[in-house]
Amino acid sequence: VNSYGKDHKLADFADLLKMVDKVPGIRRVRFMTSHPKDLSDKVIAAIRDGEHLCEHIHLPVQYGSNRILKAMNRVYTVESYRDLVRRIRAAIPDVSLTTDLIVGFPGETEEDFEQGLAFVEKMNFARMHVFPYSRRTGTPAAARKDQVDEAVKKERVHRMQALADRKAEEFHRSFIGREMRVLFETTKDGITDGLTDNYIRVYTDEAVDCGEIYKVRIDKLSVSYTHLRAHETE
Repeated sequence: VNSYGKDHKLADFADLLKMVDKVPGIRRVRFMTSHPKDLSDKVIAAIRDGEHLCEHIHLPVQYGSNRILKAMNRVYTVESYRDLVRRIRAAIPDVSLTTDLIVGFPGETEEDFEQGLAFVEKMNFARMHVFPYSRRTGTPAAARKDQVDEAVKKERVHRMQALADRKAEEFHRSFIGREMRVLFETTKDGITDGLTDNYIRVYTDEAVDCGEIYKVRIDKLSVSYTHLRAHETE
């Protein structure tokens, strides 16, 4: 979506975000999905400065090695992606960075995969969606003869997902004891859940109204490490 405006001069995506942020009644704005090649410093600044713009950026990297990124025709490098993440975090310290990653792309070697693991370890993503590569008829990748064996692909997905789970727990754990603003959404069996603006799922057993934003103190990790428990402070 951050490619919006490249084909005309009326407004770019950062301008659009600023305009939406000023619409009366708007309380939160969250968008998906950013392409690394078009996420500009102007968009980062708009998120940082916006009153209602969520501090959450979904930034699909797809892979953590330049050789595979080139084969995917992703038109950016590991280095440029890492620099973009550095600029985002410098501007928005509490930002939640989530991503997509494909495992088992044709031609992937164990060395490529290990590079990918090392990259993810350093990036500290809040959440990762890990997908095994699957053939799409008509694409250049589908015609390649060096498809990764399904058993190898499954084993690598398991390893990458285990790392993703650990990094997600580290990110969520870092907010324990913090006060956060949560938009509560649904109640079931006396428990109400909602999201912080940086995309952390929070649960409480206190009396809160769905559709309202409350300031809460994060108490502990919930049963699922990607969920947090909280009590109301405002």
